[in-house]
Amino acid sequence: MLSHSFAAFLSALVLSHSCAAQTSGLFKWSFTDAPGETLTECSSLPITIESTGGKAPFYMMAFPSGGTPTTSLIGTGTTDLKWIVNQPSGSKILLNVIDSTGSSGGTSAFLYTVATGPSKSCLAPPSSSFSVSSNATTEISTCDPWGFVLKGGQSPYTVVLAAVDSPSITNVTLPAGDNAYTYINRAGPNGALIAAFSDATGAWASGTPFVSTKGSSDTECGGASSSSGKAPVDSSSSSSGSSSRSTTSNFNTSLSTSTSPTSTLPSGIMTTSGTETSTGTGTADGGSPLQTNGALGLMVRSDSVFSILLAGVAVVGSVYA
Repeated sequence: MLSHSFAAFLSALVLSHSCAAQTSGLFKWSFTDAPGETLTECSSLPITIESTGGKAPFYMMAFPSGGTPTTSLIGTGTTDLKWIVNQPSGSKILLNVIDSTGSSGGTSAFLYTVATGPSKSCLAPPSSSFSVSSNATTEISTCDPWGFVLKGGQSPYTVVLAAVDSPSITNVTLPAGDNAYTYINRAGPNGALIAAFSDATGAWASGTPFVSTKGSSDTECGGASSSSGKAPVDSSSSSSGSSSRSTTSNFNTSLSTSTSPTSTLPSGIMTTSGTETSTGTGTADGGSPLQTNGALGLMVRSDSVFSILLAGVAVVGSVYA
């Protein structure tokens, strides 16, 4: 269970790494006694840290498909590390170890399956007060938009994008007040990707989406950008913002955006830094083409103001490369 003090640490750590990949390659981790692909709930598993680049203490991040992630202290030194399998039976989980600076030791090579154990005493009670929903739950093609809407929790929110068998994971912190995020999939095909959301207190959202990736190996995506914004409580709600350049949209929704430069991560996930602000009300200036993908939403080029239709709800907000 996440203590109050550790929740504060996690929140500070995530926010300090907003829009950035966690440093990788400083250390690697593995289970000391290889458990195979099945872990028993509430069992204690010793962990080995290889190399001395990581800085103690170390933490295990467990990302369950469709469940609620956990972050657990596994050791205050580089030896005698142990993780209690604090995910319920039936879970499919991706694992990642980080050190005190947020550096990643890499994600697991596959999703572990959690089996029923003799005790459930280590499991936190489920919470429905903070959750995430997604427009894709099984697979996603290269350059497709993957949309998320958050309910509950405390803004600002942070999304952790983690690919299976990757040396690093990526944190993107949404602007305060935004509760929706659309990720343009730049992960390579034939892989798997999970998106986990935490709030300002360090609490994790339930319903963590997990998808397999398919499609082209060309991840440039024509300059399309990931984006965040505000999803209204119901479809009749509206948002407004100042406009420094005018455009038109059949959604007729005012919005404010910011565009950021990009850096490419080894896993194919994009991250951002810096901002350039523009505002408007819909489709692109200068005739920049819109790209549509049915229920996956509506997006425009990275140098354009945008409007997104996600599951019938108009979403407006910031653009990330």
